[in-house]
Amino acid sequence: MKKNVKKVAILLFGDYLRDGRVQRTAEALKEKFDVKVFVTSDYIGDYPKEFKGVAIEFSSLKSKKLLKHPLIQIIKFIEYFWVTSIQIKKFDPDIIHCNDVFTILFGWIFKFRGKKVVYDSHELWKDTQHKYAYNSRLFKMLYWLEKVIIGKIDAVITVGDYIADILQRDYMINRPFVIRNITETEKVEQTDIVREKGII
Repeated sequence: MKKNVKKVAILLFGDYLRDGRVQRTAEALKEKFDVKVFVTSDYIGDYPKEFKGVAIEFSSLKSKKLLKHPLIQIIKFIEYFWVTSIQIKKFDPDIIHCNDVFTILFGWIFKFRGKKVVYDSHELWKDTQHKYAYNSRLFKMLYWLEKVIIGKIDAVITVGDYIADILQRDYMINRPFVIRNITETEKVEQTDIVREKGII
């Protein structure tokens, strides 16, 4: 743990190991902050406690073993909220970094406790694809939460200008900051192996 630096809790309802955007965020922030990622997913096996130097707190939900039913989605969300809230309280961060609508409620609650809150909207929740992917009650609840809470967040981030404009227009908030998804590149050494092997 770094001394005399602020703590940042990054929240993700999903698999951190497969989310490049959240990974890049955590890796950048850890240069100046004490960062911990709080994550839950349907990952099977032992989830790592650290990945590329970033500490991870994994919540294994008991409800994920239940049958896949629309109501189970709501139960899973409630369990996730309860378990993760306890973990965050123990970490006692200065800043809460919420990723997508599933985590925005944490931001609202912990803001009342004097925490700074950042909300990163990876995609447009009100898009119809989400309406059909989730239980209708859960969809409406999360849409309502985003609508009510987003204007109370200290800073809002999103992936592109299109979503930023819609969020600003529909929720009547200051235009979100745009941080685009940029994949990591790997420098490849230039060689003449193709010519040397007589391929061309």
